[in-house]
Amino acid sequence: MEPQQQHNSLLEDAQSSLGQLSDERSRLAREFIAYLEQQDREDRDRRRQQFLATDAAIARLREQIRARTGIHPNSVPLIRQLREGDEYRG
Repeated sequence: MEPQQQHNSLLEDAQSSLGQLSDERSRLAREFIAYLEQQDREDRDRRRQQFLATDAAIARLREQIRARTGIHPNSVPLIRQLREGDEYRG
């Protein structure tokens, strides 16, 4: 093989390898982005579930307050009683 042909062959091989590496890099980047998006969805779902659980716990506590005291949990008298209790304990 002549030096020029050998040079051209090496150049073609190098370009082919670069193309394959570029394709692999693109594939890995897509996979990584998909992974990050999945993690983000899972984190949002987890936070949403935590919020819903907290909201349900607050609703149960409000209902317990209402059942035990007969006073709506957001009423001024109950809030005042709770504050006075804090001052008494303080």
